Amino acid sequence: MAQREVQADVCLIGLGQMGIPVAACLIGAGLSVYGIDPSAEAREKLAALGGSAGADGSSGAGGATCVITLLPNGKVVREALLGERGVLAVASRGGNPLPELVIDMSSSEPSDTVSLGRDLAALGVMLVDAPVSGGVRRAVEGKLTVMLGGEPEAAERAVRYLSPVASAIHRTGPLGSGHAVKALNNYVSACGTAAAMEAVIVAERFGIASASLFDGLNGWRGRCYARLGNMTL
Repeated sequence: MAQREVQADVCLIGLGQMGIPVAACLIGAGLSVYGIDPSAEAREKLAALGGSAGADGSSGAGGATCVITLLPNGKVVREALLGERGVLAVASRGGNPLPELVIDMSSSEPSDTVSLGRDLAALGVMLVDAPVSGGVRRAVEGKLTVMLGGEPEAAERAVRYLSPVASAIHRTGPLGSGHAVKALNNYVSACGTAAAMEAVIVAERFGIASASLFDGLNGWRGRCYARLGNMTL
């Protein structure tokens, strides 16, 4: 039996803190959005924005040309696409057209992304990895920084769907490179946070007030974006 098709421009899987702002930006840009999330509250938020939603992949990809995933990791992304109730698996079983493109905006492992890309290619679906930096505030503003990995044709098609949510889109190279750059970015950021914490400990041993240390670092080259207590370095 063919599955019910919703017909949307974008099928957005994951309507959490990042997903809802991304959906709002896409809708604001004139794209229709079909969301998938088990949370009734999240689905109601999308409906209030003018989108439609389902609790799982039982409607396939909603007839969308593009699927965007905003999920915890690559394993969840694979299940959401190719699992028993995954949107691609359901659409395929129902005899419905598959989307042309999948954009994984999750923070996935690069090797998982490359493996998933091979499996999607066998179905005739292109995949790009497009993790982001900027957090919820930048998502609300539509000013995320995107690290875009994938084959040139797929990456070029992805720009249409990423532009409404991004102030910068950086092409990083082949599939998986976006997720690799995101992981390295997090690594460098974590190193800076660890160094800042050690600096605070040393400063305290010298009898230096934390506020004085923070003022000094923020005015000089030691500035970073680590947040310690109610102060930002």
